[in-house]
Order: sequence, then structure tokens, then C-alpha cells
Amino acid sequence: MLLGSWSVLLASCSDSDPGSTGQTSDSKTPKERQITLYTWDEYFSPELITQFTSETGINVDLKFYEDTEEMTAQVKVNPSEYDVIIADGRAIELLRKARVLQSIDVPNLKHVSSTFKGRPFDPENEYSVPYMWGTTLLAYRSDLIQPTSNS
Repeated sequence: MLLGSWSVLLASCSDSDPGSTGQTSDSKTPKERQITLYTWDEYFSPELITQFTSETGINVDLKFYEDTEEMTAQVKVNPSEYDVIIADGRAIELLRKARVLQSIDVPNLKHVSSTFKGRPFDPENEYSVPYMWGTTLLAYRSDLIQPTSNS
């Protein structure tokens, strides 16, 4: 499922016509058959990257960032260096307002639940595709943390 989601993001890297069988031209140079993915470290296993390249013929140049501030600063300085960016909603909003994102057209977005579309950071779904959703858990050891008194 993850590969399928990622493939949707990378559909624009193909040089095939939308109505074709999806086969791409072998005349592309290695640089033209490569995308640069800017993401958090360890989001994609090496096996997944290898499988994606094997199935599509597109090489993936992985670039990693440590925090959102670093990523947004790098993209603002050189937006054309990255083809796909894994970012949270706040970063997408900042980059959209800075006018450094290219709009995308993802026909298969129609298959994504409306729950995940039209978010405040990209109300028209022009710059982003839902990738992951979840809840952040904050846990603590009650035997080591003393409750505070109500004041």
C-alpha cells in the first residue's frame, strides 16, 4: 500500500501520456529518469526504494532533513532541487505562501477520502497529496512523575 501511495506522488515523473499503458521511453538519460525525494530519515526502507526503481525504472535520490525549519529554509533557497517533499501541513502552508511549490495534478486523488482533502494548508489540493495520517501519543510513567496540585 505504501508503494502505491508513493507512486501516486511520483506519477508526474513519467513521460508517458495519461491514456497510454504507462510504459515510459527508454531514451531518457539517467538524470531524467531520477527524482529527488526530500524526507525525514528512515521514512522509506532501502527495500522499498529498490522495489520502486525496479518497477518504474526511476532512480530515487534520497535527501534527508533533521527538522521542518531546516527543510523549509532549504526549499525556499533552492526549490527546484527537490521533486517530492514529505512535509507536514504547517510546512506546506509556509512553502505555499512563499510561492516555491509547483502545483500538481493527481487524477487519482479522487480515490482519497474527503476527510483528508481540502485541508487548511492546501484548501484546493493544488500542492499536496495525503501521505500518512495518525495520532501522536504522549505517554509517561506515573511512578516517576508526580501529579501537580490544582491551583
